[in-house]
Order: sequence, then C-alpha cells, then structure tokens
Amino acid sequence: MMAPIVKSRVLIPMEIYADFVCPWCFITKRALEKVMAKFTSKHPEVEFEVTWRPYYVTAMFTGKVNRRDFVLKALGSQSEADALMERIQGAADEQGMSITWNGNFGPMQNAHKLVALALRRHGVAVQARVVERLFHDQFVLGKDIFDDDWLVTVGREAAGLDEDDVRLELADQDAGKRLDREVDQAREIKGIDAVPHVIVLDRFKVGGYQEKEVYEDLFNKIFMERIL
Repeated sequence: MMAPIVKSRVLIPMEIYADFVCPWCFITKRALEKVMAKFTSKHPEVEFEVTWRPYYVTAMFTGKVNRRDFVLKALGSQSEADALMERIQGAADEQGMSITWNGNFGPMQNAHKLVALALRRHGVAVQARVVERLFHDQFVLGKDIFDDDWLVTVGREAAGLDEDDVRLELADQDAGKRLDREVDQAREIKGIDAVPHVIVLDRFKVGGYQEKEVYEDLFNKIFMERIL
C-alpha cells in the first residue's frame, strides 16, 4: 500500500498597517478573514500569519473629539460627511457588520502600545484578539477606546495580561518612542501614507480598502506560482 501523500505546509506571512480610528481598517480585517478562511478551506496546507503594525491617522489628537464632528470637520460639509458614512456602512453591510458613529476619537498611541505588548507576550493569535476587540468596541459598541482604563480591561480580557503590566506599558514613554519610530519607518522606508495597508510576503502591497477579489487573486497567484 502506498503511503499517503502529505502536502508540505505553506506559510504566507502578512503585515497589516492600521489605525483604530479607521473604520476601513476594521472592514478590511473582517473581509480578509473571510477570504483567508475560504482559501485555507480549499488549500489546508496553507497557513496565514498576520501581524498588525501601527500607523497614526490622527497623530494630532491630544484630546477626545466626537466622531461625527470629526468627519464633518474633515470633509467640510454635512452632505459629504453623510455620503462618506453611508459608503462606509455600505461596505460594512457586505461583511455583515454595523458601524456606529457614537462616541469619541482620541489619541491612539496607547491602543497601539497594548497591541504591541500582546504581540511580544503572546504572539500573533493573541494580538489578533486584542485588535478585534479594539475595533469592535469602538465601531460596534461606541466605546472610547483611547481611555486607559478601558485599554486595561481589554488587555486583561482579550489577552490575559496583568493589569499592572498594561498600565506600566501605557505609561512607558520609551514604548511610545518605539511606536513613533516604527510609524516613521513605515512612511519613509515602505512608502505607506494611508491605511489600511496590507503587505504580503514582504513584497506585495495592497493599499486602501479593496474588494475581496483583489485578495483572492493575489493569494491564488502566490499559491499557483509558488511565490514563497
């Protein structure tokens, strides 16, 4: 009897640059998860390894601002703001999501500190849980996720992190400087000037919100041509 053919494991690393004030980043996360799940169901030897990287859409924030007011101020007219929010909700509907504009935006550096801490302590799977919780709590529940007490809660519940460790990380100025350098390098070295920005295999770049077919075609190309 012939031995069964065992297919070798294929690892596809991916980096996603995102900021938590960006609803397009949240929608892209959900869309990508569906595409990856569909792809791995056809090709079980494939494994995606997703690492989340920081970016600042609103680096100028020093305090909180109402989300609806921010969109209105950024676009300059109520009609344009309404049109943008309608486009975002339309894309979210395709993923079975509902986006709320209740609550406030604020400085996101500490949220990125928490994500980086989860990655260092527990790896990409736990980091992904923290990322999902931050996006979901902001854009579905309307939470002010820049609030340190809320970040401590997320760190404990989503990553099993010790509360004191999280507070030390959030207060660590050196941790903030490391994030700032990483964001600067993303702009200067990798040419990232907007999010979401997905980099696959450290060579294929997909910028902005894209339809699922873009990722489906890319993954198929990588797999069929063995660009690994």
